[in-house]
Amino acid sequence: MRILTTGVLSGFGKAVHERFGGEGLAFTRPERERELDRARRFAPEVIIHCAANPARDMSAGDLLTVLEDNVLLTRDLTKIPHRKFIFLSSIDVYAVPPGPHREDTPLDPRLPRNLYATTKMLAEAAVRLQCSDHVIVRSSAMLGRHARRNALMRMLEENPCRLTLSGESSFYYVLYEDLLDFLAAAMDRGLRGTYNAAAAAPVTLAAAAERLGKTVSFGDYRYGCGTIDNSRIVAECPAFRKTSLDAVEEFLKQRV
Repeated sequence: MRILTTGVLSGFGKAVHERFGGEGLAFTRPERERELDRARRFAPEVIIHCAANPARDMSAGDLLTVLEDNVLLTRDLTKIPHRKFIFLSSIDVYAVPPGPHREDTPLDPRLPRNLYATTKMLAEAAVRLQCSDHVIVRSSAMLGRHARRNALMRMLEENPCRLTLSGESSFYYVLYEDLLDFLAAAMDRGLRGTYNAAAAAPVTLAAAAERLGKTVSFGDYRYGCGTIDNSRIVAECPAFRKTSLDAVEEFLKQRV
């Protein structure tokens, strides 16, 4: 199977490319048109689109860049002939808590939590419009060997650790290997549609810090994503029955 993966320099895209092989493209901005040409020449059967701009620490002058990185690139990729398109989205597309948030929950474009969520919502729309055989993976925070430095990673690596997030901030954590197993199942079984890739239950940062044995100076901003219904992905990949704390503990064992 000819698999094209985007965003392979770091993060989950790198893990996907290591697992499935095929053609891997970074889609750095100066090389974008050249890499799109490479993608077309590769003639992929499956496109796994992981590249994204997290839209952090932005100014007004960065808005067009984020649009190009997260929406227009997705649209361009959907136009490359393919058999299946897998898009890594985010549970942030759901409105603020409480939920429960299911895959068939109507998304309200007036209520995304931030610009990143808005661009993911727009990119999902492009995928649904252009790709008859698609899988949209609305992922929660991810833990793995190439994972970007989220709050949990900072607690592990920084001593002392100071966060702007409050200890009551609540996250769903999933492991790279469980997500990779789900992608394999999606390709092998011909799965289609949208899946919430989240654990069975969230964990607060305070509880995670206690489990890690870390003393953390928390801030005041409380993040929460409400209740995420993961029953659809559990039916295909039972590993998602584990809780976020289960995932954290497995990740700690992997790091030993």
